Amino acid sequence: MADVFVAKFRDVFGRTQHSYAHLGHLHHVDIKENNLMLVEQHRTLAAPDAYASRGGWISGRDAKVITYHKLYGEVGRLTINSDMLKVGAL
Repeated sequence: MADVFVAKFRDVFGRTQHSYAHLGHLHHVDIKENNLMLVEQHRTLAAPDAYASRGGWISGRDAKVITYHKLYGEVGRLTINSDMLKVGAL
């Protein structure tokens, strides 16, 4: 994935010191880092569907708020669990 982003956005990539790629809706967390960038696959907030249930794919549901600094890269992260979104949870 890193190679694709670098090839597709060559001008932007050449001006960056910190590079990140984010992928979603794949139901589980996976983080890979190479010499080009950090690639992070995020969970989904969507409820499991029949296909996932039959296949036995069970994963957590959350969303992340990630804060980046222009010079220092990632400087903060907040995770919002799907249970927090239920009525009266807060």
